[in-house]
Amino acid sequence: MNPKLTQTKTTTDSIQEALKSALILRNTPKPNATIDSIANTTRSQITANLTNQHDIINTKATLRAIGKMYHYRPASSVSEKISLDIDWGKIEGGLTPYFLKQYDYYEKDSPGMTSSSKNSKMPYWFWEMSFIQEEIPRVSPEFEGEAIEFIATKRIHEYKDGSPGDDTLQLGLKRRCSEMSLIPSTDHQYVADFNFVRTEKNGYEEWDMEHRRTSEIYRDQGIASHMIGITERYLQVRAKEKQLPQILTATVGQVDILIWLLNNGFTAATPEDQENIERVFHGDPNLIIVSGASEEGKKSRKWYIFERKKYYDENGRQKPGIWARKNYKKPIHYLKSSLRIKLKKEFKP
Repeated sequence: MNPKLTQTKTTTDSIQEALKSALILRNTPKPNATIDSIANTTRSQITANLTNQHDIINTKATLRAIGKMYHYRPASSVSEKISLDIDWGKIEGGLTPYFLKQYDYYEKDSPGMTSSSKNSKMPYWFWEMSFIQEEIPRVSPEFEGEAIEFIATKRIHEYKDGSPGDDTLQLGLKRRCSEMSLIPSTDHQYVADFNFVRTEKNGYEEWDMEHRRTSEIYRDQGIASHMIGITERYLQVRAKEKQLPQILTATVGQVDILIWLLNNGFTAATPEDQENIERVFHGDPNLIIVSGASEEGKKSRKWYIFERKKYYDENGRQKPGIWARKNYKKPIHYLKSSLRIKLKKEFKP
């Protein structure tokens, strides 16, 4: 029997042991609790806690536990890590009221808006304006002469048939230096970028986090959580000002991103999404967790969740083209064929 088609049976005891170390509650007095210290925790209790926004998940312990259940061990991350020691107080100070005034002010005919080429192959035109470009000087001797640039951009879409499209809030962080040659590559220059697509719904506005990326060399220092925090504070104020609920959403297919968003207070958007979260944390044998890299040699993508039947063909081989960039719009592409779980976080007036 092909091992790719049948997941090796994991005993109940080993699943229990793996899961017992997965969750550390906010009120737990010993944050480094061992398996023995929470030995009476059951799988069902853990699953309930994992999706409760009042609890916090021990990310590393949970990933180890889930990796053990699914017999998955990702390749080690890049060896180079750069700590930027960003002064978030300077970046975040005063941004919320400024966002509120500026975001709705800019329309496609506003001064300073730039438009896309009319030869664009996309189904819509777009206009955009960076309404915030704030440079924060570095104080560490290691970064002398360098600044971190925070950029907020509004992009407006209009379909070529003249019908209005969505608009997008784009947030980015870049390293700037008087001698840009000292920043060796684009991965070093572009720290993080996030896109939130705003859609007007019946009785609320939805902001879908369709894109989120922190360059690998800058991860594990809270940059992504700060970027979401900036957006959340804006949505809190926007909800009160407009007397309209604001809902932040994200659709994910990776275990580590799922845990990160749950730790940031997101919950399942639908009962089906809740069920899929429980499947992942229970070790559903119909699911697999894999890494993959495109044929173009891009960096490996880790912790992706797939239905077994969507990843393997009838001969137990990986279906071709799953990771290929050229298949971006096809159902086989990993962004469409992986298990998609939608999460939400609501901000009420």
